[in-house]
Amino acid sequence: RREGMILKGVVPLSRRLICMSQQCGYLHSRKMAPHFVRSSCWNIGTSRRKLCMESEEEKPVLIFGLSGTIVDTTACVRSSILSCLKIDKPAITIPDNVILSCLGDTDYFFVKGCAQHAGVDVNVIMPTVVQSFRSNLQRPEMIALTKPIEGAGDALEALKQEGFRMALCTMRSQQLAESILRQHGFLDFFVAIVGGDRLPVYKPDPGHLIAAAAAAGGDEGRAVVVAASPSTIRSAHSAGMTAIAVGPGPAGSWERLQPNAVIGGVGEIGDSLVRLRENSTY
Repeated sequence: RREGMILKGVVPLSRRLICMSQQCGYLHSRKMAPHFVRSSCWNIGTSRRKLCMESEEEKPVLIFGLSGTIVDTTACVRSSILSCLKIDKPAITIPDNVILSCLGDTDYFFVKGCAQHAGVDVNVIMPTVVQSFRSNLQRPEMIALTKPIEGAGDALEALKQEGFRMALCTMRSQQLAESILRQHGFLDFFVAIVGGDRLPVYKPDPGHLIAAAAAAGGDEGRAVVVAASPSTIRSAHSAGMTAIAVGPGPAGSWERLQPNAVIGGVGEIGDSLVRLRENSTY
């Protein structure tokens, strides 16, 4: 199925384009210009020492989601969706829990879910609304509405200092993801970024995460996914990866999906990795 799937526009530090077949795991590479190259502790005593016991080669690749994991995009996507649905009445809004429950879906299902909550029938003009939503997200004033999750910068810096390779896997476009990361000084933490427009498949298809692990030069079988969206956690299970859920998630999500660990925020990632390592989870 989808044999010969090509990963376009994602180049790891080796400056090689990883091309893959999702089903049989076939990988090959060829030299490419480094257009998408992104180069890349918590000082908490025991956790730091235990993580340092692993060599850089032994450490798993960490694959992060964007929205709700390291960046709060709620205000950005809410403003974008209300604008493209032509809803400007103060009494009508889309609550955080609705946005959170739709994060990680394709733009089509995200727009449809939010529109249904707002009582707007967009089925007839759906392609137009989706395109408008995507265009709205790219506007500088929308990107300015995003904000870093508390503790994310310190956690990413700590992981980088400890020698972890980190990739970002998101449904947002490559350009938008890079713009948001640059806005908050997070761009250089990631050795690979795989936007939702860079592959013929995307989450919850496991090929999206598998491509991110490959682009970061890691072993997909030992990769650890850190994400706030149920769709990404579901994708991690399908890819055979360790999954760390961040935050409360939509009601009942983590009970249903059973991630390997649940943390309150990305700042707790260090302790979680130590516990998973001690339990030989990755």
